[in-house]
Amino acid sequence: MKIRKYQISEMAGISPAMLSEILHGNVRPSWGTAKRLSSIIIGTTPDQWMEAPHEELYQIVTDFIQTEAVT
Repeated sequence: MKIRKYQISEMAGISPAMLSEILHGNVRPSWGTAKRLSSIIIGTTPDQWMEAPHEELYQIVTDFIQTEAVT
């Protein structure tokens, strides 16, 4: 079973709406949120979550969802 965005948000301790806002470029995550997201989305860094264009972050999460499964 593939992981869902709401599950990523739960693991990061943020609401699904906040994750959506981050991925659509409306807000930037706090440092703590960026650290948690980078620990969930392997291969990303907190700096990337803080500074990368939202299109890049959206693609990273989309790719992650396609390759990861929930156990």
